Amino acid sequence: MKKIVIALIAVCLSGAVIGQSKDLNSAAYAFNGAQQMLPAAQKSGDFSKVKGKILSAKNYIDAALKKQNETKALKAKDIPKLWRYRCEIYLTYIMMAATDEEVKAEVEKNEDAMEEAIFGSARKCKETDAKKTHWTPLSQKMNLTRWGLASTGVQLFNEKKYEEAYEAFVGASEIADIIEMADSLSFYNAGLASEKLDKMDEAEKYYKKCVDLGYQGALTYVLLAQVQNRQGKSEEANKTLDEALQKYPGNMDLIKEQLNGYLLAEEYDKAEESMAKVIAKEPNNKVLHFSIGTIYDNLKKYAEAEKAYNAALEIDPDYFDALYSKGVSYFNQAVELYDKVQTLTDVVEQDSELKKAEDLMNKAMPVLEKAHGINAEDRNTMTALKQIYGRLGMDEKWLEMKKKLQG
Repeated sequence: MKKIVIALIAVCLSGAVIGQSKDLNSAAYAFNGAQQMLPAAQKSGDFSKVKGKILSAKNYIDAALKKQNETKALKAKDIPKLWRYRCEIYLTYIMMAATDEEVKAEVEKNEDAMEEAIFGSARKCKETDAKKTHWTPLSQKMNLTRWGLASTGVQLFNEKKYEEAYEAFVGASEIADIIEMADSLSFYNAGLASEKLDKMDEAEKYYKKCVDLGYQGALTYVLLAQVQNRQGKSEEANKTLDEALQKYPGNMDLIKEQLNGYLLAEEYDKAEESMAKVIAKEPNNKVLHFSIGTIYDNLKKYAEAEKAYNAALEIDPDYFDALYSKGVSYFNQAVELYDKVQTLTDVVEQDSELKKAEDLMNKAMPVLEKAHGINAEDRNTMTALKQIYGRLGMDEKWLEMKKKLQG
């Protein structure tokens, strides 16, 4: 996977530093000279005149860190300087990779080390600089880096380069965490890019950040619940939506998402309650009436199911899904009665149940025939009609439907 540091290649920065101690002073001297020349190099894309100074600064700062690790010779006041310089120098070095193939090859070869040099150094500068002498200007530069990464990420996302966009947004988000900035937009975009890459755990993490910040209100809760459901975390998704509905009662997007979760979990009693709220808000939505009809069917509340299908068909008499489901509901009820008859010993009771089953088959037939007329290619409809014709002794129609299924 590409690292965050690759996204930094396109982000250009500028600034100046001051340094003390032999190696730090040498690094600062080379870096200051480079910084003065950077604007012209950035404008032209030619870093040849500044490359030597940046490489010199990088070598000096590496030497300073190596000596500090070996001898711990730096004074406490100089340690934040070391981390500040290291972060800034490596940021500038990576910037050159945008046009210098040699530098780019090294950056790509050592992505983890480059990332540590920037983000690790920034964190250590923050941790060790009690007076904020060096952390304040470095945090300002890091904020510019964050802005550049976020802007680059948007461009890459719009170009459907989701992996690169993801790295840019993650980089911007990481910087936001370091400088303690609530960059809700970068968190949100990181979540969107994560979804595009099927990184559901990452998407969940970033959407949770947005939820904590109140960004995008109910919408972010919906996105969070969706990625939780996609990970099989239905219980967590329900808690997310319950929390959201406490904040945004009556929000239709939240209620619909809650309904979808109940249906996925086959919690039809809860789905029924949720759907009733949705329909109360959107009484002319045929899909909602149809959907609650299927819920009632699963609950074996057949009278309520029939009423719901009829409501959908009042809105659209040629609504295939409602016609098919209404017909199949009658058909399935008839089959249940035929199965029940097999367990009965009383002849009168048998005849009574068979009559009820035949009536249901007769109710199912015209509904399914209308559905067949709307969608003549649907095999489920044809199969149900074939069985009905067989049960009712309608041989010619049975044979006709058999030929259609075979053809």
